Amino acid sequence: HVLLFLTYRCNLRCSFCLSFNNYWKPESKLNLPEAIVESEMSTKDIIERVIPQCVENNVDVIALSGGEILLRSDIDVIFKELGKAKIRWCFDSNLMFCTKSIAKEVINASCDAVFVSIDGTREIHNKLRRSKKAYDKCIEGLENLTQAKSEAVTSETSIIINCVIQPRNEQVPPDSS
Repeated sequence: HVLLFLTYRCNLRCSFCLSFNNYWKPESKLNLPEAIVESEMSTKDIIERVIPQCVENNVDVIALSGGEILLRSDIDVIFKELGKAKIRWCFDSNLMFCTKSIAKEVINASCDAVFVSIDGTREIHNKLRRSKKAYDKCIEGLENLTQAKSEAVTSETSIIINCVIQPRNEQVPPDSS
């Protein structure tokens, strides 16, 4: 398995995020600290070097992660290249930027799994994510993804909902219906 961090940028500032709170920026176009900018690989490096090396070395799965990978303006290109490479791949996301177009790209590129966290009711999720729109935008992205999957001729993409259990939500887990 290869864990590929595509970006340290994130549109949220989750209260429990240990990895990225120091790097949080509210907008993807804001200047990032130099160390972070240098660690974000170019599209060219990913599609001409990383993906081919993974294929050549028989990597079982590439897991895309980071801050929020859907903030990358080239994410559709990366998804297409992963699909062409016929390698298993998955990603985690808050799905707030999962438009109908992005959702179709995910399905068409034969993504194996999408992981999204819903951490409680709308009120609790939004509080933990420090955003009044997090829950509704996540559900909208989830609906776009499930619609794209249902419209596809074939799709084996799994949509997996996680819940980060912590003291601030343990008494009110998300409704699984």
